Amino acid sequence: MKPLSARLLFIKPTVEDSGTYKCVVNVSNEAAKFIDVELEQHPEEGEDAEIVCRVHGDPSLEIFWQFEGKTILEGGPRNYEFRDSNQILIIPKYDSGLDDGQYTCSAAQFYSFETIVINVTGYARPKIAILDGSEATYGVEGRDFVIRCQAVGKPKPHYQWIKYNDGDEEIIAPSEKYDLNDGTLIIRDLIPADRGTYSCIAKNALDEARLDFNLTVFSKPRLKLMKNLTVTRGDTVRLVCEFSGDGYLKAKWLHLGQEWSGRPMNQTERMFGFNSSSLNRYNTVAGNNLNTGNTAVEDSHVMVNEGNGIIILTLTTVDEDDAGQYQCVAENEAGTGQGSVFLSIIHAARIVDHSGTKRALKGGVAVIYCGASAVPEPVWTWTGPSGIIHADGSKYIFDTRTVTATLTVRDVNQHDFGKYTCMADNGIGPPDQAELRLIEILPPLTPTKLNCHERGYPNFGICTIGELKNSPPGKLPLNITFYLMPEDKTNRGNREMDAMNITFEFDGEHEFKFHHLEPRTRYEIRAQAINEAGVSELSAPDIIETTDPWAPDAPTDIHYDCSKACKMTWSEPNNRGSPITAYKLILKEITHTEMKHYGAESFELDLGADDLKVDLSFLKPLTTYEVKLIAVNDVGNSNAHSVMLNTSEYMEGGRHDDDDSSWLAILLLIILLFLLLALIVDAMCCLKQHRGFLALICSTFFEFDQGNHANKSKNGLQNDKTENNRLLTDERNNPLVDVNHGERYRNGPHSTPV
Repeated sequence: MKPLSARLLFIKPTVEDSGTYKCVVNVSNEAAKFIDVELEQHPEEGEDAEIVCRVHGDPSLEIFWQFEGKTILEGGPRNYEFRDSNQILIIPKYDSGLDDGQYTCSAAQFYSFETIVINVTGYARPKIAILDGSEATYGVEGRDFVIRCQAVGKPKPHYQWIKYNDGDEEIIAPSEKYDLNDGTLIIRDLIPADRGTYSCIAKNALDEARLDFNLTVFSKPRLKLMKNLTVTRGDTVRLVCEFSGDGYLKAKWLHLGQEWSGRPMNQTERMFGFNSSSLNRYNTVAGNNLNTGNTAVEDSHVMVNEGNGIIILTLTTVDEDDAGQYQCVAENEAGTGQGSVFLSIIHAARIVDHSGTKRALKGGVAVIYCGASAVPEPVWTWTGPSGIIHADGSKYIFDTRTVTATLTVRDVNQHDFGKYTCMADNGIGPPDQAELRLIEILPPLTPTKLNCHERGYPNFGICTIGELKNSPPGKLPLNITFYLMPEDKTNRGNREMDAMNITFEFDGEHEFKFHHLEPRTRYEIRAQAINEAGVSELSAPDIIETTDPWAPDAPTDIHYDCSKACKMTWSEPNNRGSPITAYKLILKEITHTEMKHYGAESFELDLGADDLKVDLSFLKPLTTYEVKLIAVNDVGNSNAHSVMLNTSEYMEGGRHDDDDSSWLAILLLIILLFLLLALIVDAMCCLKQHRGFLALICSTFFEFDQGNHANKSKNGLQNDKTENNRLLTDERNNPLVDVNHGERYRNGPHSTPV
């Protein structure tokens, strides 16, 4: 049976087959239907692609394909094939560069024509192209380690990291430990537990790819715990430090700023003298029969031996000066490891520190202490003004910590003031003791012998006080407060409100300086002493009389930097009663530094009063200058403050280069602005005259050539037909189309009306 036709075949017909036969055709008028067609299809790159378009229809159904608007025929350059009545399009060895795009599947039958568009994009399986670490295959403990994984595929793969360690699988997620960024894994602050296998998994819609990275962590040294030692004076001691780690290891001993490094032991010592089974006996007092081996420190008192993972410090005839903490430090590329051992030398107790004389208020709290050197720890006994003191937890409190004892006395009364004794006894030799005193704090004495008038200054004053530092300890002041009042206000009613007070911390000094006073002014001044118990009476008054303004002090606190262009800054000096009006800067070139021979170049700069810095970039490079800075006020000039400057190689030349660059930039900017202006004018001419400004200029410049060309064209046209003459006449009457051959190519294509 052929499409659109039907036949009835009789085989050996008989008389009975005679008759009328009718062929009836029924048409359902139903349109073709697409069956579950995927509108997005993704064949694999490099494989034969099957683009499927399932259609249901009547026998007249025909299916044909188009790619980017062009009909696809079987065969052709791409060797297309069709299967299953054209419902499957076969694209051999799919190539995204050639075959990606929109494919139209059309279904046609008697009463319908249906079309569906299928977007076809080739996909490629992921393939890991790069997997490497920041430091080959090992990381260093304490540092970050980066593993980069980059894969190719279509669509672009996304990444997942998995860690395998001792059979355990851990999916790595972003955290403080791990940082994940588009295939890059950063492991923060490596520790030995971070070693293991890290798998990079790259996935896309087609498949996934996996590649492993084995990470080894280069560990810092580890030290075996050492026990503290207690020995007797005169013994010989070996301090053993056992260490392990990766790579090349170095070890040393440290004690009170001293450092001892060893050198490797010989093979015999490593095998017989210093094996691990004999380590314990070296962490004790050694006898007289010692094998010194290869000593790195040749000393009658100290010797160091180093072997495979071990360093031994030997101290002979130890005494109290050898006591204390000894540190063993091992180093490798990853860092350092350290351990310590405390060596105690048995000796009698000795008081080495105490609080001395302490002051206290009645009803207050007093704390005194003593410190001792003693092995073993001492027993402490306190004696006060009333005899031996027993801790009761309320009035008297003892706090004993190893070799330090503290006594706290609460609610101090008159009987608590006096002499105290602390005694330390550890059973080794006689006990030791120290005397301390607790005195009562009383209000301070009134300051005497106040002298402020002896010397006069323009805007500051200096006062001295008599024998305050020789006051009884209980009456010593903490602070001294001075009250200053201009003389014209001394007769007013509220003197305290008008007075200016200045407080100094009393540290035993007897001279005090007051700043920011007014010139040509008399001040009345009094002093008052203050401590925890109260304040003294005001001293007898004295006078500070300031003078007329002086020339200012020389500028101070001068800083300069000549690493490139020289710059200098300074602080404003004391103006001595008259505001600074200017600064002078004098620069002289020095040709011979030692002999101080001056060169020909000399500058003098006048600077304003607010100028506390200056740019000296104009100086010559690689030159020595003497710079003098002078402050100026209405009275006169200060002394000069001199400094020596050595300019660098970047001075003048560097500045000129910068200037040249600046001028070049300005020139380029001007040219760009000119071009922009020309384009704007050209656009305006084009809008008004239908011809650009630049075109008008070119037309004028080439006017002669244009005329010749027009004449030749005219002569040629006169020899043509009448119709052409009419057209030529129209063209001459219409200036808009009088465009020569050259203008046509300059101004773009033109149409000629007919």
